[in-house]
Amino acid sequence: MNRDLPIFLAVIVVMLASLLEPKLIPAAGADNRVAGVVSAVEADRRQVEVRTENGEVWRATANHDAMLKQLPLQGAPGPARTIAFGDIAIGSRVHLHGQASHAGKTIAATRVLMLEPGDAGVVRPQRAD
Repeated sequence: MNRDLPIFLAVIVVMLASLLEPKLIPAAGADNRVAGVVSAVEADRRQVEVRTENGEVWRATANHDAMLKQLPLQGAPGPARTIAFGDIAIGSRVHLHGQASHAGKTIAATRVLMLEPGDAGVVRPQRAD
């Protein structure tokens, strides 16, 4: 029973961390996450503007090496699918991972996870490959 306690505590920590979405959440190392709704898109510059739940506006730039995935509807089986930057539209719910500047409210996104249209759920851990 004592061997299971660390695993149980880790699961609880992950569940509690998901309640903090869509705020800026420091992750391991210098990686940060921003989540919210896309309010502007500049596809030619690979930039999006994202408004978080608490009203902050962040500008994200994704380089050509950034991983872009669309997650299935919450509870639906299946892996995330690869998308093109042009698939991201105003109103899309996204989670951005990368190097953030808190002062400038900018993030250099290395990973962009987009929720299926109509899914207002929180992104849950899953394989992105």
